[in-house]
Amino acid sequence: MNAPARALGGGLIALAATAALVAGSQLPWRPEAGGEASIRLSWRTVAEPVSECRAPTPEELEGLPPHMRMQEICERGHAPFRLRVEIDGEEARDVLLQPAGARGDRPLYVFEELRVTPGAHRLEVEFAEQRQPKAGSERAPVELTLETALELEPRDIALVTLDATGERLAVTLPGR
Repeated sequence: MNAPARALGGGLIALAATAALVAGSQLPWRPEAGGEASIRLSWRTVAEPVSECRAPTPEELEGLPPHMRMQEICERGHAPFRLRVEIDGEEARDVLLQPAGARGDRPLYVFEELRVTPGAHRLEVEFAEQRQPKAGSERAPVELTLETALELEPRDIALVTLDATGERLAVTLPGR
């Protein structure tokens, strides 16, 4: 087959594909009546990493050259968080979330989606850092809570995220 015939054949195929795409985009579509609503939880941790330092043991120092012997051995990372969600007094989620990264030193991201029936709901969210404060520690463990009433229509999505200050949980209904 020569080059002009291949070009003509390719052009006809492209024209047919375009016509099919235009025809398909003109078909009417109606979303089904009813449907579920969703409660979506989405945020990034607000806690600072925790450092724990200790003096090395004689066994750890043994065999190390003098220039590699450290006064302190410090481990830095984020503490895990417990996420607990209740909808209408029923436990919907209770999970321990671990920070990302091989050493647990990356921020923790929350993304959960819970399907609910449309209507009135009572939502309670608790997001608490799971570490014990050390004596002399300058910061308390992070604990965020939200208690609210929601009225959801079919296909609504209630978004639970951090507010503008990044210090409290807030809920919004995008599109309303």
